[in-house]
Parts: sequence; structure tokens; C-alpha cells
Amino acid sequence: MNVRFLKKIIIPLGVFIFLILSFQKFQQLSTIESSDHKEQILKATIIKVEKEEKTQLDNREYTTQFLKINVDSGSLKGTEVVVQTAPQPKYQNTTYSVSEKVLVGYLDTGVGDEEYYIIGYSRTAPLVLLFLLFIAATVFIARKKGIASLLGMAVSMTLLILFILPAIAQGKNPLLTSVIGAGSLIPILFYISHGINRKTTAAVIGTAVTFCITALLALIFVNWAHLTGISFEEVETLLYIHDGNFDLQGILLAGILLGVLGVIDDVAITQASLVEELFSTNKKLSKNELIQRAMNVGRDHIGSVVNTLILVYVGGALTTLLLFTQFPRPFEVLINSEIVAIPIIVALIGSIGLIVAVPITTFISAWIVTKER
Repeated sequence: MNVRFLKKIIIPLGVFIFLILSFQKFQQLSTIESSDHKEQILKATIIKVEKEEKTQLDNREYTTQFLKINVDSGSLKGTEVVVQTAPQPKYQNTTYSVSEKVLVGYLDTGVGDEEYYIIGYSRTAPLVLLFLLFIAATVFIARKKGIASLLGMAVSMTLLILFILPAIAQGKNPLLTSVIGAGSLIPILFYISHGINRKTTAAVIGTAVTFCITALLALIFVNWAHLTGISFEEVETLLYIHDGNFDLQGILLAGILLGVLGVIDDVAITQASLVEELFSTNKKLSKNELIQRAMNVGRDHIGSVVNTLILVYVGGALTTLLLFTQFPRPFEVLINSEIVAIPIIVALIGSIGLIVAVPITTFISAWIVTKER
């Protein structure tokens, strides 16, 4: 089949059909969920703070507000009602003010009783604006490549939300599901974002090989360290919903692999592009010369990205680390607690994956370009 025809017609058409079908499935899921619970999530504006009540409990001050709101969406649009907030501790600083946008839950029990309750602030506007700024920056600077990467991101998020997560929630093996899902994502993301060419093919092969290595490492060390994944509030909710029947260790492994995939993606395509550019500059270079020159740059890339990766994981665990400073513990106890061990193992496995991706992708890319010559 003509590669140009494949790039210009078949792939964009296939992606478009995939996104349309996925959007329809998402609508079906949303409709089923709302009809089962007979619950509506409404947007509202606070038009008046009727009163505030202060209470003391365990030497802490709590505030309860009675808010008059105007519903801005849904079948109840235009309705004005007074809603009582749950008692909020002073340190959370979550008291509401007039004109603020909030999300309100409405529940019809079916026996004449109606219940309104505040869910929280409506953050749609800042999130949408920030996302539009992200799209604008990507398209303005990266242009066609930026558009392609955004399309790849849309496909990957769709696969994650509509296929991988529901499969895990239905009791499918999380590790197997994530491996299959990530394995299907690798060629899709690369070829959509970077086009169909030997550079992308080298990056796909390098990423796939590295992904298998990190999957094996994750499986070995998560089991060896006896990590259960039971260390966060969200886990308790999942266990409650599924009556304790949930493979939390599998979910931990799946999260590690999906996170590692994003790191490997960056390194693999960078090394493949570097080898391609070196070869296009001097087609007389041998395979060993290409590998040596590309590795010189790759080592610098490893140093910067590993530092970035570690800081990202430290930033994510910053609250936990601060908590330990308030309750000092012996270092051996600290390092062996699961809430600390998990981010350490995740960061180290991700870093190892990043490091080995450089020589693997470099060798594969150099072999491909010199073999074609």
C-alpha cells in the first residue's frame, strides 16, 4: 500500500472514526450511571450567604454555612434553594462567598423527598482556559508536529479512560490489561505523533523492548518488596466499593508501567531522531560511529531527565515527606514504610527504563539506517 496514501487518508480517517465511536460509548456510560443513581450534578451560583454557624470540636473550630444558590444548568435551571454545607475545619479555608460558582448534587429519592448538597467549587473555567493555553502553545510552537501529538494524546487518553480503566474495574488482571493496553498504545502514539518512517519504527521497537524490561523489573521488585498498594485514601474507597475484591498490587504495577511508558517515549524518539540526523549529515558513518556519537548526546540526556524524573516524584510525595518531618521516625522505619517505598521504587524503575532506552534505541536505529544503506 502507498505509504503517502496511508499517512494522508487512512490513518486520519481511522483516528476520526475511533474518536467518534469512543465519544458515543462515553455518552452511554454517563447516561447509564446517572439513570441508575437518579442523581443530577448541577452547576450553580451562590447568590447569598444566609448565615454561618461556628462550632468547636476537639479544640478545633468548624464552620457550617447556609447558602442560597441559583441553579444554572440542567432541568432545574433557575431554581433557587438554600443548601447547608458540611462542617468545614478552619484550616481548610473552604468557606464560600457570594458570586462563586459551585457544583451541587441533586438527589430525588422517589418518595417526595429532594436533597441538595454542595460538592465543591466549579473549576471548569480555569481548567478549560489552561487546557486551551496548552493547545495554543503546542500548535503555535510545534505546528504540524504539535497537532499530531495532540491527536495522539486524545487517542491514548480515550483508550485509557474507556477501555483500560473499565477493564480493570470489571476485575480483569490489571498487569495484563496495562501491558496489552500500553503495547497497543506504543505504535499508535508514535506513528500518529511522528509519522510513518524508519526513525519512528526504531523508536517503537526500542520502546517496546525497554517496556518489557521495565515490566519484568516492576514485577520482580514489587513482589520482592511485598508492596500491597494499600497506602492511599482512594484505595479504601475502591476496597469498599468492591467489597475488598480488588487486585491492588496489580493496579500498582499497572500504574508504574503506564508512567514509565511516557518517560521512555521521550528518550526513544530523541535518540532515534539523533541517529537519523547524524546519518543524513554524513552517510559514510559506520554503525559503530553512529552509536558512539549518539550515545555521547544520550548520556547528557540521561543526566538531565533522571534528575527531572526524581524531582517530579519527590514533588508528588512532598506532603508525605513533610508529614514525616513532623513525626520523626528512625531512617530504617521511614524507608521501609510502604507510603515511602512505593514512590522510591516507582522512581527507580522509571529511571532504569529511561537509562536502558538510550542504548537500546540507539543501537536499533543505527542498525536500521546503516542496513538500508
